[in-house]
Amino acid sequence: MKETNTSWIISTIRDNKAVHTFKAKLSSWLGLRKQPPVITEQSSLAEIGSHYPGMWGFLENKYHLRKSQLDTSFSLASVSKQFDLPPAQILFMEIQLEDISKRIQEITALEAQRLLQNDSRIEVLDVREPWERAFGS
Repeated sequence: MKETNTSWIISTIRDNKAVHTFKAKLSSWLGLRKQPPVITEQSSLAEIGSHYPGMWGFLENKYHLRKSQLDTSFSLASVSKQFDLPPAQILFMEIQLEDISKRIQEITALEAQRLLQNDSRIEVLDVREPWERAFGS
């Protein structure tokens, strides 16, 4: 039987641990989540609400469902069926979009113009497609 040198395997494992540890420390220092939550249509409302606290206000505003009306141990799929809401996947997407949209800030055209005139560090990045630019001209 031929003997093989396994030191490179041990070295690789140690390096991966070091990288993993560095990523964990950096994520912790920056306040990032280690892993995104794994949420499925069978996840409970309590679990989803712990990651997306705006969910309760969203359900009340859009679907008139108060937290007090709901059993938080029920899954998103069962609540979707029980109250004749969109499918759980769509409902979850709406919850995520609601959470993200609250963090997006909007400014008017005049505010943007003032910012561009008063702060030389600000630049405009036009991300429109060529056909969109042509359409707007």
